[in-house]
Amino acid sequence: MSGPSEPASGKVRNEFWRWSGPFEVQPIADRSRVAIALLCLVALAGLGSLWADIGQVGLLGDIRDGARVSLVEANESDDRVRTFAIAYTIAVVLAAIGFLLWYSRAYRNTIALGARDPRYGPGWSIGYWFIPFVNLVRPKQVMNDIWRASDPELDRNASGWRFGRVSPLLHWWWAIWLLSTFVQRFVFRLGFNDDEFSFGTSIDDLYDLAVGYVVADVLDLVAVGLAIATVVKTSARQRERIERSRGWEAEEPAPDASAGPPATATT
Repeated sequence: MSGPSEPASGKVRNEFWRWSGPFEVQPIADRSRVAIALLCLVALAGLGSLWADIGQVGLLGDIRDGARVSLVEANESDDRVRTFAIAYTIAVVLAAIGFLLWYSRAYRNTIALGARDPRYGPGWSIGYWFIPFVNLVRPKQVMNDIWRASDPELDRNASGWRFGRVSPLLHWWWAIWLLSTFVQRFVFRLGFNDDEFSFGTSIDDLYDLAVGYVVADVLDLVAVGLAIATVVKTSARQRERIERSRGWEAEEPAPDASAGPPATATT
């Protein structure tokens, strides 16, 4: 990713952070590159999984239609599906770590760049991802705040940052991600043949299950593509704001740190 260079750590500080003291702007480019690279790895593993699952659908379709399929062919197809499923899972875990490291730095940078009285603590911005039900809403709200407070058009103190518009890209990314997660879990549960779904092991049931995995694969790939676009666009936006921050000290005096937090801040 190309973009304007970033100021060294310590160039810009926000003295009004009420939880853990002032933050300093940190480079975002390296973490965004790592997150994007790992998300691309997920996409590659997802394409492999999609290829294996489509092959499984074709094999099961042949069996359903009465074609003779050898045990060797069936085992090879199962092995491909299993191998790519494992590779995809490993890639997702690595990408999740890379994404959260980028996400955390981007959020802290918005505070350092002037977003006063942020709605969520920097630690909780990560913790929300691991709290059931809360993780359906709160991480997206934090992402909205990252986008708004990274607006390069904001002034030094990010006045009115909460009223900024959020790109539709973020809404699509989150909606497709939630949908893909739901579909994937639903299909995964069907594979366990539990009584709640009354899903059998006939060839028709196995065929339908394989088709379900193909649908889940496609949704996952769309979600990953939107996640990559989200990281790219948000990072570029924040880098531009960091670049503009270089002239702040020359344009206007720094805020008075001795004044303390604003009266409206809450704990």
